[in-house]
Amino acid sequence: AAWEAFSEGKETVFDGTSGTDTWNPSAVLGGTFHGRDQKYFMYRFENGVRSFLLDDDQCSCFSTLEAGFTLCQGSSDPTKVASSLGVDKLNGEGCTSPGFSTSVELFVRERPSTESAAVGVQRAVVFVRESEPVVRIPVERTGPLSDAAAVSYMTMDGTGVAGTNYVAARGRVAWAAGEGGSKSIIVPIMLDSGIGASDKTFSLKLLAPEHASLSTAADETSVTIRVERTGVSGTPGPLSFKQEGGATDVQLNIAAKSKGGIAFSSGADTSVGSWFSEANAIDGDYGQLQAFRPDAAAPLAGAGSTASPNMPFIGVIFPARILIDHVAFGRDNTGVHANHWRGQVAVEVTTVPAPDASTLQSDWTLVDTVTMTTPLRRLYAFNSPTEATALRLRLINSTSEVIIIDELEVYQAGAVPSLTSGMLAQYTFEAATVSDPSKVVDTSGNGNDALVNGLVTFGMEGSFAAARFPKRASDTAVPAYLEVPALKNFEWDQAFTASVLVKRVGAGGFAGVLGNGRGVDGSFEIRMTPSNGGQEVGVSVNTVGGHNSGEFVLRGQAVPVGDWHHIVLTYGDNATSLWIDGEELIKSVSGTVVRVDQPLFIGVSGNPNKPAGSRPSDSLPASAAEGLDGFVHDVRIYNKTFTGVDVAELWRGFERTIKREGLAAWWRLAESSGSVIVDDSGKSVTGATSQSGTSWGEGGLMLDGTAGRASSSSALATLHGDAAFSVCAWVYPSRDAYSTDLDNVEYVVGLDGSGTDTWFALALRRGVPTLEFGGKTRVERQSGTKLPLSQWSHVCFSKSPGTKTGTGGASSPTLLFVNGMEVATRLSYAALDGVTFEQANTAPNLAATNKLTVGAIGGAGVFKGVVAGGP
Repeated sequence: AAWEAFSEGKETVFDGTSGTDTWNPSAVLGGTFHGRDQKYFMYRFENGVRSFLLDDDQCSCFSTLEAGFTLCQGSSDPTKVASSLGVDKLNGEGCTSPGFSTSVELFVRERPSTESAAVGVQRAVVFVRESEPVVRIPVERTGPLSDAAAVSYMTMDGTGVAGTNYVAARGRVAWAAGEGGSKSIIVPIMLDSGIGASDKTFSLKLLAPEHASLSTAADETSVTIRVERTGVSGTPGPLSFKQEGGATDVQLNIAAKSKGGIAFSSGADTSVGSWFSEANAIDGDYGQLQAFRPDAAAPLAGAGSTASPNMPFIGVIFPARILIDHVAFGRDNTGVHANHWRGQVAVEVTTVPAPDASTLQSDWTLVDTVTMTTPLRRLYAFNSPTEATALRLRLINSTSEVIIIDELEVYQAGAVPSLTSGMLAQYTFEAATVSDPSKVVDTSGNGNDALVNGLVTFGMEGSFAAARFPKRASDTAVPAYLEVPALKNFEWDQAFTASVLVKRVGAGGFAGVLGNGRGVDGSFEIRMTPSNGGQEVGVSVNTVGGHNSGEFVLRGQAVPVGDWHHIVLTYGDNATSLWIDGEELIKSVSGTVVRVDQPLFIGVSGNPNKPAGSRPSDSLPASAAEGLDGFVHDVRIYNKTFTGVDVAELWRGFERTIKREGLAAWWRLAESSGSVIVDDSGKSVTGATSQSGTSWGEGGLMLDGTAGRASSSSALATLHGDAAFSVCAWVYPSRDAYSTDLDNVEYVVGLDGSGTDTWFALALRRGVPTLEFGGKTRVERQSGTKLPLSQWSHVCFSKSPGTKTGTGGASSPTLLFVNGMEVATRLSYAALDGVTFEQANTAPNLAATNKLTVGAIGGAGVFKGVVAGGP
């Protein structure tokens, strides 16, 4: 009956499967709470809705599965049973809930016709950096397009584990009739900041094609998550990337053991076995416990001294005499090992053949002395390329409790991207560059200042100094914009790169961001469109003869309105590429670009001063209508074509700050010892544990369920009144079983307060995730599904200003995400106390005196388990 329903569309009438061989299971399929055999199956397609029911008596009580219209007694007649849409409650009036002890998965495979469309993955292997928020896996439909087609998918663990390295995904990709081409499946990536993190893999499997065939050669993509660490000031730690145009890994570290590097030192600490050998410093495993720690017997000399070789050092011999210009070293970027390697380090090189630990001090040349105030990795750039056969780091003095390094990396001259060479202009919009209201100073040093036209204002937008381009006062007003006259008639024909960080605020109409015209031979442009809610980005390079190299080919998914995004347009070798947030989205063959009799414009499309140069048939107001309503930060123009490595380096400089936009506090809870909790948001909301009932381990802060808690030293005053907020945490409940008491609550993290609706907390009620408001009302997971015990789960509540939940069909202002997936919520309140729905649903009014708290609120509701990592 089930096969015929889903494959053939055959309806199953009332009593059609009663006690027959068609459907007569001998055991309950959906849990054992009620213990009733699930012996009836019903299916009907009515009014565009497919409804099905699997239960014990053809009515809604004690059901395993129910979706669509209610099928009680075989009817959806509203006079008999409410015709509610969506997944119905699995307990009817007066029924006992069936419980949620297990789940049921349905996989339906249609029988493809001989002339069906084909679906499949476009790439067998996909790479993604661990710092990227998501990986996009393209799936393509080919062949006949007459029918709609679809295919389901699910992720499967490899060396990467769902919930640790990525968020498990399962779903369905659909194409309408007449629609072909590729679509992207998006899988969120999780940052594994643990010691010894290495590349991880998982796969995405296609299954159950609908009106299409699926070959085994195109049903699976393997995803490799590349480990990548970031040092201070956006400089890279291990620098690893894909070779342009291929999938071959290119390790730029010429000192690596795998490249023939040979480590040497003043002697390693062998008191704890093999943990601290010199070879560990170049083994390619960044951040491992297996590192280099010098023998404690090697003394330290005075600050700045380079005369005596008798002091701790670690070095590497290169496979050959070679030019180098960068060295990366340090210990850790997670903040866990804050006591490792601080002090002064002498960077030295030698050119003697076959150097080693016994090479005389006179044979070493001092490059520079570097002061390490933190253990964070440094990428040190030489003033000029330097020839060497070996490099060593000598610790002159130390303020560290422990001296450890992992890894030491050396880069060949020219290997590390340069973001200054070839720069024509840069506009950062910092206060010193906009002190003259008539212009923006070019910080590249080339004197290509930008002139201000209209009401462009300057100031901080979040963490960035920015130019604000306002919405036009009317449809006929000329937009505000910046103009760079010095780049008029510039020779763009060889190669160029345009980079901009932009946040669009208004979504209506087209919005020019950066360019020197549109529709004119030789012009280029970056602009946004009104499509997809204003999220679409387009680029164009108009070559000789008016050929456009690819305008508006990206649709929607990358740049939501209201968020900062990095957009890069590159041109070279007659080809154009568009990059958004470090990812290349299009690369198209174009043609020759020539000089254009137009300056560079920022914040507008075309040329507002010369309508005939952009749209000859339009009048000035129409041609100038495409002004940006939003913010711009850090505009850069280069006379060279950036590669993927260059773009990644640019994006890396912005990414960390963007990811921290809006953070009020971020307790990683990875301190490992002591009572002080560090705030990684940059807002200095430090905290302390109660000591009693708390300990460090299992990846976070362990709470004993009786006295363990932690609290900030100052109030989180930025969250007050009816403020938007999000609260996220990794949660590991460790009780033997959840309480069955309806009023039992365990507070995980929130604002510690007392007044009704003046505080909030992410909590568990009998194991179900809830967002508590002042203890009287809460928004909770609608299904009642509990978080699994003795297992990590990632929980996020996100609250917009206004009421707690939506009414009249409006979307809810409070969203819940469990392990990266949005789940349905409902408002819960104590109606027996005389509280009405309207009273319960009023907007909260958070007190400005609340402190950030983990593990309890007001000394009650103490959580037992481990908490980690949530901002």
